[in-house]
Amino acid sequence: MADDLAKLQAKNEALKATLKALTAPPAAPVAESTKKAESKLKIIALQEKTFAEQQEIERLELEAKQLLARAKEHSRKKKDIEKEIDIVRNADKPVWETVGMQTITYRDPFHTGVSKRTPTGGYFTS
Repeated sequence: MADDLAKLQAKNEALKATLKALTAPPAAPVAESTKKAESKLKIIALQEKTFAEQQEIERLELEAKQLLARAKEHSRKKKDIEKEIDIVRNADKPVWETVGMQTITYRDPFHTGVSKRTPTGGYFTS
């Protein structure tokens, strides 16, 4: 057993010596201008990535706007069809028997530009 231990220790020492021989010599010191150039190139590469991401965001937002516009168009078509249904349903009925949700048209008797004063010069009170 002591013999095995001695062999393993010798092998360990041989491997350590081989490792020391294999290590590369220390790299030459990098010049300051090279460090600055590398950092600027890295900044440019990162800016390219952010620009690409920004373009992707804008593309997705545009797609969302287009989808919303299409949805609004379809809902408008649906409302038009529902109006047609109401017209056909209430074709031969008197007004008081008509069914359906509709807006009542209102015409302002004092439209913009016309004086809203009484004939005596006072304002209408409500």
